[in-house]
Amino acid sequence: MPYNQSDDVVTSDMNYSDMNYMASTNYMQQLNSLNLKLFCFMRYALLVGNPSGDLVATQNFRAML
Repeated sequence: MPYNQSDDVVTSDMNYSDMNYMASTNYMQQLNSLNLKLFCFMRYALLVGNPSGDLVATQNFRAML
């Protein structure tokens, strides 16, 4: 998670965000090819209460992994 607590990195409402890009088929294929099995979000503050859809976006990403 961004240190500056900017939710535009993960907000699911945006047309382009890092989280939406990471949930793309191409990105997932790249992760699989690198044998990535775990992914950690180090900051929880942006997810508490799901104010901008961030929690849902990260849950969807996690489900895809």
